[in-house]
Amino acid sequence: MSTPDEPIFEGGILATTPNGWAIVSRRQFFEEGPAVRWIKIEASSWQKRHPLDRVRGNVIKIKDFLTLEMILEGYEKKRLAGEAEFNAIAVVQTAAITPKIAEHSFTQRQGQFLAFIYYYTKLNSQPPAERDIERYFKVTAPAVHQMIVTLETKGLISRTPGVGRSIRLLVPREQLPDLE
Repeated sequence: MSTPDEPIFEGGILATTPNGWAIVSRRQFFEEGPAVRWIKIEASSWQKRHPLDRVRGNVIKIKDFLTLEMILEGYEKKRLAGEAEFNAIAVVQTAAITPKIAEHSFTQRQGQFLAFIYYYTKLNSQPPAERDIERYFKVTAPAVHQMIVTLETKGLISRTPGVGRSIRLLVPREQLPDLE
């Protein structure tokens, strides 16, 4: 039996990297609930920073037969066998070929921001800066930033935090409303 001083559960975030699957974060817990909450937050954070990576969170009992390394080994076997769900290259190809966003999965206001990003990029051969969006919609900088974060969270755009003009539209043109 474990004493209260010994962790009982281990949480781990596994993600695709250029060399295949890897354990990118791990932490030990005394209860399963906090481990699951940590997994959700940590996995979401990793996915935002690396949008084309596959990310999976795992919680295991430390004294059980299964370890994070064993899970990692299983993911790697599936990746090498070519299973799309575990293969980062297949994920990139699928993202490029298949529109992931269902029609009307954004509000009218979000659609206007997406349409602006589309047309600005088309006309200027580069994505807009948040300041460009702020000027067009006549809103405050925090309002624009919050909208960008919301669009990214919903998977409608991708961007590189801290890099200017890195917004990339993930919605096909056919699904965008006309810019008003």
